[in-house]
Amino acid sequence: DDINAKMSTYVADSELSKINQSAAGQWLPISDDLYRVVQPALTISTASHGAFDITVGPLVNLWGFGPPGRPQHIPDEQTIKSVMAITGYQKIHLRESPRAIRKDADAIYLDLSGIAKGYAVDAVAALLEQTALKNYMVEIGGEIRAYGMNTEGEYWRIGIEKPVTDERAVERVIHLRDTGMATSGNYRNFYDMSGVRFAHIIDPATGKPVVQQLASVTVLDKACMMAD
Repeated sequence: DDINAKMSTYVADSELSKINQSAAGQWLPISDDLYRVVQPALTISTASHGAFDITVGPLVNLWGFGPPGRPQHIPDEQTIKSVMAITGYQKIHLRESPRAIRKDADAIYLDLSGIAKGYAVDAVAALLEQTALKNYMVEIGGEIRAYGMNTEGEYWRIGIEKPVTDERAVERVIHLRDTGMATSGNYRNFYDMSGVRFAHIIDPATGKPVVQQLASVTVLDKACMMAD
């Protein structure tokens, strides 16, 4: 609840929402939690040459995958380009001590949907480990971290969903051993308009939903946030 209250764009008075509503050019104090998410997000953005970008929020909203809901019409090229002009991870800056964030433009809008759930999983796992709990599995919205054994004394068996829209079925079962896992695809969060399917994964380079043959990708990493 605490992390959600800090990082959700669906909570109007969340810490993230207040940053999104703030003016440019000023250093805004931020919580340790938010710093620990935004800092690696910027590192990943640099490493991926912008393929991952938490400033993509205005495009997520434009295409109907954010709080405003579905659009009535497919966005035109001019609108897409104008929204792309207010995105770019290079336009946000972090200060480590005291921890703060600064935006280069008022309209910069951060969306942590691609990383915050993984961080929350790690935070819950850390809380469990403080109690000396040796066996657990934490799951939030499909992001998972497993440690130790299940009740049968085996490593946790996790089913990866078959990436199809018309049924719920298991594609593959894997054993998680002291690691995190995240799966994403275009087979659940989408809509059809004018005979075209639009999915929730936005390409920052084009400003549009990704069009590709990959239906689903699963990543394993010791930290669920990094897998996410």
